[in-house]
Amino acid sequence: MATFTPIPLPQIDEPAEYNTNYVLYWHHVGLELNRVTHTVGGPQTGPPISARALGMLQLAVHDAYFAIHPSSSFPTFLTSGADNPAYALPELSGADDARQAVAGASVTMLSMLYMKPPTNPNPNPGATISDNAYAQLQYVIDKSVTDAPGGVDAESSSFNFGKAVATVFFNLLFHAPGASQAGYHPTPGPYKFDDEPTHPVVLVPVDANNPDGPKRPFRQYHGPVKAPMYKLHMRHTLTLYIGVLVLWQDC
Repeated sequence: MATFTPIPLPQIDEPAEYNTNYVLYWHHVGLELNRVTHTVGGPQTGPPISARALGMLQLAVHDAYFAIHPSSSFPTFLTSGADNPAYALPELSGADDARQAVAGASVTMLSMLYMKPPTNPNPNPGATISDNAYAQLQYVIDKSVTDAPGGVDAESSSFNFGKAVATVFFNLLFHAPGASQAGYHPTPGPYKFDDEPTHPVVLVPVDANNPDGPKRPFRQYHGPVKAPMYKLHMRHTLTLYIGVLVLWQDC
């Protein structure tokens, strides 16, 4: 599958049977991608952006599952037949397998978050992203599909329903600049902010695919996040995690 050496990840101290539950499995994959992307300097790095990526994954899983198994206690965040198509829950179109719907939502959301965008500018603030970084992330996603409990049927109507749900959430919540400073600089002065005196800049490769080549100085700040609809998943965090616990019991 890989034409490179995958990064060896330390084993996680948790019962292996957790990943026989397909909802917990895909959340685990999201956390593995979070580990790898910080290791290789990939996209969706830093505390607020990592949290948003995981929240987007969980929202897609939530709606993909509860659209097929409705619950009066845990309604979907998207609305069937919504006047505004941006908030509309996709039609089921024969989808009836929650396992495949959750797989479709997860694979699609994680691919859109962590794979190299065809035209988007660099989403990692301050540095370019190497081809190796994207290859490492692709390896994790490909392996997750191979190892998924119960298998993945990417041609099924249920998988494609999950894919459509993830696409709606991605279009609602993705904010391409991430936490890029984009001209942002903190205000200096007493009781405000000062650069670290001995290392005010970091040296990053001019070409991410040539890490031993020329370097350029970069003064890195994590700019304020102003993602549209960011509060949508923050406002429902408690409900979402209760829903995940329900899924854990049912799957």
